[in-house]
Amino acid sequence: MLNYRVKFVSSDTSIAADSTEVDGTDFISVQVNTKYATFASLTLYAVGANSSSSGSVKFAFAGYDSLRESWDSDAYIATSTLTLTLNGTTAVQKTFSVYPDTEKIKLLSVENTDATYAATVNASIFIKESR
Repeated sequence: MLNYRVKFVSSDTSIAADSTEVDGTDFISVQVNTKYATFASLTLYAVGANSSSSGSVKFAFAGYDSLRESWDSDAYIATSTLTLTLNGTTAVQKTFSVYPDTEKIKLLSVENTDATYAATVNASIFIKESR
């Protein structure tokens, strides 16, 4: 059995206040192969730039659809909203399960809804394979 974790973005990324960053323009997401995974979970991380940071950080992911040979933003996770609420400069982290029939997954965008302060964010995936 093989277990490993992969970060979608190689280093933590700062998202300006009230803005959205997208894959291919603002950062390059790793495309993670989950084809042989028996279990996979996403871990999201965010920390505000100021003790008054209180907005939300929203993460969007895309899964690869091999039948259409394209990336699809339909739900590939157990919940449709992947949101962290900032708590000042305290790091916030949440984990979500990934549906087992996902072949590949990548980080599509990150939105910081805090109107005043930037947020530092990242996301990773933990995978268990049985090959």
